Amino acid sequence: SRIRQAATKEEVKQIFEEELPMFAPIIKEEDYDLFAKKEVSKLPTFSYCGPELHYGRTVALVGDAIHTVKPYFGLGVNAGFEDVEILRRCLEAAADDPARALPMYSQQRAQDAKDLVQLSREFDNPGVLGFLTFVLPLIVDGIFSGLAPTLFAPNALRLLQNADVSFSQVRQRKRRDRALQVAFLVACAFAAVKGATFLFKAALVPLLSKVAGLG
Repeated sequence: SRIRQAATKEEVKQIFEEELPMFAPIIKEEDYDLFAKKEVSKLPTFSYCGPELHYGRTVALVGDAIHTVKPYFGLGVNAGFEDVEILRRCLEAAADDPARALPMYSQQRAQDAKDLVQLSREFDNPGVLGFLTFVLPLIVDGIFSGLAPTLFAPNALRLLQNADVSFSQVRQRKRRDRALQVAFLVACAFAAVKGATFLFKAALVPLLSKVAGLG
């Protein structure tokens, strides 16, 4: 296609001016250059645009423009809907004044968009690392939340399905759960070592006494 064959920023700029003239005035010269140098990718990489999610007083970024995740996570469209809803609330709070609403939108949504991308990256590691960062946490979370549901939250995928929990809250809750889980496992390991030591001593002392008596 023509856009794939564009090799210089001048060629890219010409395409935008002809095909997307409404966007051309707000695109910086260096962005055309970056676009021309960027290699074509078959699947979107996990990327985040921020912390400013707006440009000037008239442009707001939503959806994949600010948080790109792979399609099989099922998060992209829903996150885009959330972007639009938050933008609507900001416009409402600012009495439909974009100059006030857009900075408000960036402030409210930027961190959540970043956390969405970071969560998605953790889900997509290959091989053993993928097992340690995705599969194993699902298993561990299932065990702990099953044993103590008031103390431990469900796994990250279950939390992401809760419309009342933001992406930032999911990451914060999972970090808290990990800390508690590690503390619990360390305490159990310490107790096991202490218990084994006690039993060993309890069995060894009579044996040594018996040996000493024989001597």
